[in-house]
Amino acid sequence: MMVTGEYKTKKQKNGNQHHYIYYHCTHKHKTTKCNEPCIRQEKLDAQVSSLLQKFSLKEDWADKMLKMLEKDKTKTAQSSTAFVQEARNRINEIAIKLQRLLNGYLEQVIEQETYRTEKAKFLSEKKSLEEKITRLEQKQTGWIEPMSKWIKEARNLPKIARDAGIEPASPVLETGVLPLYESRLR
Repeated sequence: MMVTGEYKTKKQKNGNQHHYIYYHCTHKHKTTKCNEPCIRQEKLDAQVSSLLQKFSLKEDWADKMLKMLEKDKTKTAQSSTAFVQEARNRINEIAIKLQRLLNGYLEQVIEQETYRTEKAKFLSEKKSLEEKITRLEQKQTGWIEPMSKWIKEARNLPKIARDAGIEPASPVLETGVLPLYESRLR
């Protein structure tokens, strides 16, 4: 079941207006009937804030984790540098061989059929090495950015919980489903 927000305005005879936001089930599911009542935004905000407070990451833990992450980033970069340098050297050798092959073909020392097969072999090896380098560079640091972002968000959960409204918490809430039962988040 999905949850939707509904904006209501109450107008009084003296001209005052009060604005409310209610959240409730969409009632769009054919097999399941939802009997849960609506919940006001203020009540939902308080519940979300209390949930976020429980799952916050302590400041000193977050700092240690970020330092460890930085060390891992440096360590993986150093370990893969040797392979990347060796692969780049091999790519340079292949480029030189391709140039020699072209020169031999242009001087009519090598036949066209031999030229094409050797060129295809060298280009295939060069492309393979370039792909390995790209994969290695992405793999070594591909997980670091999401992890860093997660640590920073977990550290900021108390601040997000203190902020008024559900909007600042929405990026945190996107990661999971919090069902409503008897007007309480579960």
